[in-house]
Amino acid sequence: MSSLDDIGKSVGGHWYFHADHVPSWAMKKVLSSIGHLGTKPFNVVKITKDGVSFLFYRQFMTADFPELVRSYTVRGRKVIERNYNEDNPPIMHRKELLLPKGHCSRARAVRLTKRCEDAGLFANTKIIGRKQVWVKMLNKAGIK
Repeated sequence: MSSLDDIGKSVGGHWYFHADHVPSWAMKKVLSSIGHLGTKPFNVVKITKDGVSFLFYRQFMTADFPELVRSYTVRGRKVIERNYNEDNPPIMHRKELLLPKGHCSRARAVRLTKRCEDAGLFANTKIIGRKQVWVKMLNKAGIK
C-alpha cells in the first residue's frame, strides 16, 4: 500500500480517492464514468485498469473505520450495483490517506492507524477486510 500525491491510496493495483479529492490525472476516467451513475450516492472513487467504481461508505467522515454500504462499478456503459447492507460488511482502513493534510479528522485517523500498526493489527491484511474479524481484533488489542 502506498500513498499517492499525499492523498489517496493504492491497494493491489487499485487506486482509492475521496470523491472530493480525485487528482487531476484520474479525473478524465472518473468523469467519463460518472455520467452513467445517475444520482447514486458515493464518497470514495476506486480506479482499476478495467473501470471505475463509486463506493458509498456509511458515516465516512465520522466513523473510525467506515463500513461499505454500496458500490457501483462502471465498465463501459454498464453499471453493476452491489449492496453490502449486512452484518459483516467490508470496512475502510487507513482512512487518513483519503483526507487532505489539513482536514480536521485526519490527525485522529493518523493516531488511530498508528495504534493499530503498533498493535500489529495490519500484519495479516488478508483477514482484516471485514467488520466482524476487525472488531474482534480491535477488542483483543484494547482499541476502542
